[in-house]
Amino acid sequence: MSYLLDTCVVSELSRPRPNPGVVTWMSEADVASLHLSAITVGEVRRGALRLPVGKRRTSLLAWSERLRQSFSGRTLPIDESVAQRWADIAARAEQSGRPGSFADGLIAATALDRGLTLVTRNVTDFEPFGVSLLNPWTAT
Repeated sequence: MSYLLDTCVVSELSRPRPNPGVVTWMSEADVASLHLSAITVGEVRRGALRLPVGKRRTSLLAWSERLRQSFSGRTLPIDESVAQRWADIAARAEQSGRPGSFADGLIAATALDRGLTLVTRNVTDFEPFGVSLLNPWTAT
């Protein structure tokens, strides 16, 4: 099985004391089966850039670059196929009254397009998109 890591999962790993369930799940996963969306790469960098200039910002920018490099070859682009899938699932989610965010829709579309399980804590945010989900905060 292969996975797409949501931004909250990789962000959790940058915390001083990350959730033990996330750490355990990540340590047991086959690294080659883990992927990022280009959206996640952007969200992580944006999060660091939003901080005031200082040590924390510098540290998180360096960490975001290491993350990007460690997922080289496993970062999935938003291509035409993903865009088409996003249009389909976003329209369905809107019609159901749960539109979700643009970024979450693109992340879900990437997982669906590539046949990946999306790993996230934000399960309710992604449910309207019909993507296979795994929550390592509650996984047993």
